Amino acid sequence: MNGFLTQLAQKAAERWLALVVLPGILFAALSGVTWLMDDALHPRSAVIRIDSWFADRPSGGIQMLVVATLVAGAVLSGFAARALAHAVEAFWFTPRLGRLGRALTARRRAHWQERDRAHEIAVIARYQEGPRSHADPEAALAARNSICLVPPARPTWMADRMRAAGERVHLAYGLDLVSLWPRLWLAVPDPVRTELAGARTTLAGDTRLFAWGLLYLIPAVWWWPALLISVLTCTVAAYRAHGSADVLADLVESTVDLHARDVAACLGFTSDDALTPETGEEIKILLRKE
Repeated sequence: MNGFLTQLAQKAAERWLALVVLPGILFAALSGVTWLMDDALHPRSAVIRIDSWFADRPSGGIQMLVVATLVAGAVLSGFAARALAHAVEAFWFTPRLGRLGRALTARRRAHWQERDRAHEIAVIARYQEGPRSHADPEAALAARNSICLVPPARPTWMADRMRAAGERVHLAYGLDLVSLWPRLWLAVPDPVRTELAGARTTLAGDTRLFAWGLLYLIPAVWWWPALLISVLTCTVAAYRAHGSADVLADLVESTVDLHARDVAACLGFTSDDALTPETGEEIKILLRKE
C-alpha cells in the first residue's frame, strides 16, 4: 500500500508539474523579461537591465527572492489558467447566452435549414436525373452536418454537438441520455471507460491550451508579439477542441449503441431483439423515477 501511495503521489506531482508549473514558468518568465525590454524586438535590453540590477545587489538573498517570485508567479498563473479553462469550457458548452445566444442560435439554425434544403434538392435531382445528375447529395449532407447533426438549438457548435448525441439516442432508442449515462457508465467494461476518459482528458487539455492563449493577452499590453502568440495558440486550441468534442460525442453515442442493451438487461428488460423506442421509453420512465 505504501508503494502504491508513493507511486500515486509521484504521478500526481509529475502531472502538476507538467500542467501547471512548467507552462506557468514560461509565461511568468516571458512576461517579466518583456516588461523590462526597451524595444519589442530587442530582448538584449532586458538582459542588460537584469545584469546591472544584480550587479548592484550581489546578495544571494536577492537572487533567491527573484527565483521565489518567479516560481510563485508561475504557480499563480497556472491556477489562473485552470480557472480560465473552466470558464472557457462553460462558454463552449453553454445551453444559452441570453440575447446574444438567441441570436447565434437563430443564425446557426438558418444556415442549417438552408443547407438542409440544398440537400433535399440534391436528393431529388439525383433521383430524377439518375447517373447523369451533377447533384451530390452526400456532399450536401456533409455540409449540413458540419453545422449540426440535428436542427441547432444551442449558440455554439460544441454545445450542439453534445446535444445532438442525446437527441439521436432519443430518436433511435427512446432513451434519455442524461438519466441513462450514470447507469451506462457502471455497466460498460473498463476499456470503454478508458477510451471515454481519454477523450474527455484530451478535450480538457485543449481547453487549458486555449486558456493559456488568452493569458498571453496580458503581456501583449506592453509587448505586441505576445498578441501573435495568443492568437496562434487560441486558434490551434480551438481547432483541436473542435475535433476532441466531436470524438467524445461519437464515443458517447457509440457506447449507447453497443451497451444500452446491457443496462436494459440489468433493469429486467430482457430481449433478444434490438432495443426499441417503446422499450426505451419504459426505461426512461423507470430511470427518471416518474
